[in-house]
Amino acid sequence: MSENNTTHANEGTQINTTQPNHLNILQINLNKSVQAHLELINRPLSLTWDIILIQEPHVTSFNCIRTPTNFRQVFPTNRGREGQVRSLIWVNKKLETKYWKIIDIPDTNYIMAIQLKGTYGKITIFNIYNDCNHSDNEIKLRNFIRENARNICQNDNNHMIWAGDFNRHHSLWDKNEDTHLFMRKATDAANDFIDILGEFELEMALPKDTPTLQHMLTKKCSRPDNVFCTQQLSEQLIRCEVDARLRPPATDHFPIVTRFLIPQNRISETPVYDFRNVDWEKFRRRLERELQDVANPTPISTERQLEEVVRSLTEAIQVTIQAEVKRKAPRKDGKRWWNGDLRKLKKKLNKLRATSFRFRALTNHPAHAELRTTRNKYGEEILRAKQQHWADFLEEATTNDIWTANRYIKEPVGDGGCPRIPTLKVKGNAGTTQEINDNKDKARHFAETFFPPPPEHSSIPQGYDYPTPIPDPPKASKAQIEEQINKLAPYKAPGPDGIPNIVIIKCFELIADYLLHIIKAIIDKGLYYDPWRESTTVVLCKPGKPNYQLAKAYRPIALINTLAKVVTDIVATDISYLAEKFELIPKTHFGGRPGRSTIDVLHYLTHRIKEAWRKKKVVSVLFLDIEGAFPNAVKKRLVHNLRKREIPTKYVKFVENLLRGRRTRLKFDDFLSEPIEIRNGIGQGDPLSMILYIIYNADLLEIVDNAQGEDALSYVDDIAILVTGKNRQETTNKLKTIMTKSGGGIEWS
Repeated sequence: MSENNTTHANEGTQINTTQPNHLNILQINLNKSVQAHLELINRPLSLTWDIILIQEPHVTSFNCIRTPTNFRQVFPTNRGREGQVRSLIWVNKKLETKYWKIIDIPDTNYIMAIQLKGTYGKITIFNIYNDCNHSDNEIKLRNFIRENARNICQNDNNHMIWAGDFNRHHSLWDKNEDTHLFMRKATDAANDFIDILGEFELEMALPKDTPTLQHMLTKKCSRPDNVFCTQQLSEQLIRCEVDARLRPPATDHFPIVTRFLIPQNRISETPVYDFRNVDWEKFRRRLERELQDVANPTPISTERQLEEVVRSLTEAIQVTIQAEVKRKAPRKDGKRWWNGDLRKLKKKLNKLRATSFRFRALTNHPAHAELRTTRNKYGEEILRAKQQHWADFLEEATTNDIWTANRYIKEPVGDGGCPRIPTLKVKGNAGTTQEINDNKDKARHFAETFFPPPPEHSSIPQGYDYPTPIPDPPKASKAQIEEQINKLAPYKAPGPDGIPNIVIIKCFELIADYLLHIIKAIIDKGLYYDPWRESTTVVLCKPGKPNYQLAKAYRPIALINTLAKVVTDIVATDISYLAEKFELIPKTHFGGRPGRSTIDVLHYLTHRIKEAWRKKKVVSVLFLDIEGAFPNAVKKRLVHNLRKREIPTKYVKFVENLLRGRRTRLKFDDFLSEPIEIRNGIGQGDPLSMILYIIYNADLLEIVDNAQGEDALSYVDDIAILVTGKNRQETTNKLKTIMTKSGGGIEWS
């Protein structure tokens, strides 16, 4: 069968231009081998395969399963329970996520499934590892399909693919002469399996007599792996065969290649700018020319003037970026430690694999012995190359690299790849559970979780007599602006305008006068540039959560425009300085303040406890974690607290302008939502957010009575209320009173 869209790379690996009307599937049992797993993920898989079905993957000592760079991993929801994962799926990130979803098969690590949808209807792909000692997984799969028939096999537009290591032997697929495989018990189990295939009208896609396993010791071949599909799908089958050249070392299974003539919705990934390799002299010359079309910097007195200046300056920078910054090449599938020696060895091995498979019936053919020797050497070289790369990194490490190495050792990086937000589960009012698969519905649910509405009733005391605010500090200067800009992390992800910090750092002299007038207009005259109120919120999973089907297992990180970040950074620095100079916040508020750290709060807590013990008193501590601290901060209450703590009027006005009319777009997987209104809270990712929240919850530390042996300390949104007394009953009563009294902890919340 011809493969017109396939060429062969120098190392013998298939490279595919991936025609949009083809669905390309690779299936392989890795035999839990680290060599096989590492070799596989260092191939250019994303160029050829849409979906990769893995059985028996290698699991690291950190319980991670390495995933290729350009693929989204799909794990069983039962992962981490009832043994190791035996089945997983990798989906090419070019397949648009709104056209496929994860099928949750509960209480199993042996069966994984996804469902594709398109003009052809639905295709549910099951990846199965079936234990040879029992039929539990076959029965579980049959029952699952019966219970979910409406979604999986309701009509002719619903199709199925079953692929995997079934560990069943029968003359329908094994060679007739392999009679030693057809023992009574094995045949009975295979017949039961065939009955299940018949129930769902599945046909065998992989031709009979095609071996899929070669025993490591005896070198005999058999057929435990298979591929089945529904009749309508078999009519679109282009190719289903074993490709011995793709067999990794240290596994006894042959890969199976399956291709269907089925159109897929793929996205074209937009290359990102490479700001780490820019000719900044050339960049500045181009920006200088672009700024000639922008009006000369002058004082700004109206919103319209501010809008025109910021828009023109932003466009000049964006045009320069487009002209002078090169695009990054797409991320390669291979790892950094994959070297030229491995590529040469792999090229030789691919030829030997094909030759050995072609002469598999001739047990004495010299290709078999040469293949065995080369394959063993290849597996050893893979591990040696990885270890040597790590050793070289440590030997050449700089000061910063040492901290990076320490983080690698202490904090496992995870599975890699491109994680996919799985099906979200939401509990309804009637106690029912609703599943959310559509990206728009996911974004709506995330928005409800991340950005709760403000409370219906105000908690601000009526007629509050505010103290006289601290006099306004001096106006911003170029030196102050430059100091703040130089503190920015140069390569952090940019906001909606696409301008990273490094551009402002490198071009400050050219735009300094513009920035000075913009900042003065915003801070001193109370103006604001409305497009800066829009941000991009990236949805990131919180590490170590047991269930990622809940929205609370994710956190929002706001990416704001760089020029807006400069303004908020200046205001944050000024407010922080004033708060320390005039002691506007409690001394026991340790988080987010200069010269204080987690160690300080631990020392303080330990000191207070031991001090009470020396006086023969009992100590009780109530630890509080404020759920959704930043998003749940009430804007009106924040402004009230700013005025109550004597923050200068112009900064109070700035915060009001900053938090008014905010909107954001949620970004996850390959999806970007429409703008979402934010009516409440403080944005995470904003330089100003930390000091604002410290001021917001400072009242919570002042509900205690120090004269009565009570104290409260905090690290941002983590609170500890400490009380002392003669016995535990007394301290318990004190804690209860602190939380329930008028103006206490519960009322504050």
